[in-house]
Amino acid sequence: MRPAAMLSDGINPPRPVQKDYLRHLYRNYSNHRVFGAHLPPGSGKTWLARAIQREFGNDCMVITVSNHLLDQFKSTYTDVNHIKGRQHYDNMRDYKEAYEAAKAMPTIANPLSYFYGLLSGRLEPPKALIIDEAHKLYDTMFLAAYMDFPVQELSIPTFKDNYDLSKWVYDLMGKFEERLPSVHELPENRQNQFYALYDKFSMLKHMVSIGSHAYTFDYTYSRKNRRSVKVLRITPVNLTREFFKPFLQCQKVFMMSGTLTKFDLNFYDSTADYYTSDYLTRWENRKILFRPIHEQQRKCPETIASKILSIYEDLGRKNTVVHVTYDMGKKLAKILPDFAITHDKGTKTQAVERFKKDGGLLIASGCAEGIDLPDDQCRVIIIPVLLYPNLGDETVRLRRSMRDGVFRYNLETMMTTVQQIGRGARHSDDSCVSYILDPMFSLLYSQTYNHLPNDLNVDWRSA
Repeated sequence: MRPAAMLSDGINPPRPVQKDYLRHLYRNYSNHRVFGAHLPPGSGKTWLARAIQREFGNDCMVITVSNHLLDQFKSTYTDVNHIKGRQHYDNMRDYKEAYEAAKAMPTIANPLSYFYGLLSGRLEPPKALIIDEAHKLYDTMFLAAYMDFPVQELSIPTFKDNYDLSKWVYDLMGKFEERLPSVHELPENRQNQFYALYDKFSMLKHMVSIGSHAYTFDYTYSRKNRRSVKVLRITPVNLTREFFKPFLQCQKVFMMSGTLTKFDLNFYDSTADYYTSDYLTRWENRKILFRPIHEQQRKCPETIASKILSIYEDLGRKNTVVHVTYDMGKKLAKILPDFAITHDKGTKTQAVERFKKDGGLLIASGCAEGIDLPDDQCRVIIIPVLLYPNLGDETVRLRRSMRDGVFRYNLETMMTTVQQIGRGARHSDDSCVSYILDPMFSLLYSQTYNHLPNDLNVDWRSA
């Protein structure tokens, strides 16, 4: 890789934080194959991804788990091809052309499109791979590997053990691949069905190739079109590094995220280079005050509302964001005064825009990421209750039951908290104070501290 001064996204010059990371890459490029970078919000990861991609030319793929970020990348760099899932294309011709274009021009894709492309032979491994929002890759692939197959519709036989299932999958994939050259002769809706099944069974073949320790299978009933249908359910139980091998077979892999931890990176490659960027905001300007409420009142709306109003008034009604769940937000809306800005899922965008314009007190749900509130737009953040992943969600429970699931569950909660705190302090001269009221924060911090990318400026004095 060339010196940092020679790299560019082709539109804007690099900022100091970007130059620092590129200089780090230049110094360490020959010593590692996988590079991980924790780059806080505002660091310009999109710029970096495009600059690195331009260094490698067409033989470099960028992947991101967010279609929003994919669209943002494509709108900024119009000479870049993009590959989304089939459902985003009007016809199969456009879908296949997106894969074909990847051979001749720089491309950005979502992880599953890239993964399926490799497994099906529609893509060749590029020389370099850039994974944006890398901390979400594990969960994205877990969701894809958790599969149901309608038994009656697909004429799936009953399997006695993993060996029977594995043999059937390999035989079936052979038939799929024999049919590939003539798929274009089918009507468009049949082509869609073929590729949907082909991708799904490609994932299943990949799982059974790893071994029976990676999954379990059983037969159950699932609701479909208002009726109960028997399904073959594949459940991942141990997604090891081997499962992610298609993402790691490039000469160089660059993993970037605003919350990439040492734990995340070591899972993929224990010898990877780990770069941690300093926060853009100075230490003294991003203080976190731990002010726990009583354990028995941590989910009491009246107690939370009282504490929010007390902080808001004591600090002179500075523009304040309160991070809560949608359910808690609905309850607080009935208790707080009318000047508090509340919203549901359908009115979130309007509420955030109103807060940006008028300021005040925003009871924010679903705003841990993607909300930029610099300077006076936000000076105070309040987190009444930690946002643990919902254990009412079956896939969350399954992930938590895996070998390292409890720690992943706790670390994900901590990283969500870091993201929530990061909405307010956005640049070197910015400042924002955060209040954490949940008494469980001290335990969560002690469980995850050694894996956090940066130290947090937590004031524990009244804890």
